[in-house]
Amino acid sequence: MSEPAAHSQVETSTPKELVREPLVLNNRPLGWITNQVAGIVEGDMPKWWNIAFGVSFLLMLMSFGYIGYLITTGVGVWGLNHPVAWGWAIVNFVFLDRYWSCGNAHFGDSFFAPSEMANFG
Repeated sequence: MSEPAAHSQVETSTPKELVREPLVLNNRPLGWITNQVAGIVEGDMPKWWNIAFGVSFLLMLMSFGYIGYLITTGVGVWGLNHPVAWGWAIVNFVFLDRYWSCGNAHFGDSFFAPSEMANFG
């Protein structure tokens, strides 16, 4: 029997123009990104965060106190002791709140109020 023919080597390298940079660099383990993201939440809070939280909490308590004072005292706190001045509160609620709520919550008020005003009298 004859000997098998020698197999020639086939070049399997990628051409230089088709070589791309790797998408994931540094050969990091799979849990690395989890540790990076969770480390922000699970780490110690900076001192400025506690100070800012304390200030905002005090402002919230003051706001609740002012709202309680308004409810117990009445809208005279706003300076609405004159009946015509009520228009300012209505305009603030109906028209300005329309923009804060993306125009959905009080559309009926802002749509029918001009027609009611036109028929007034």
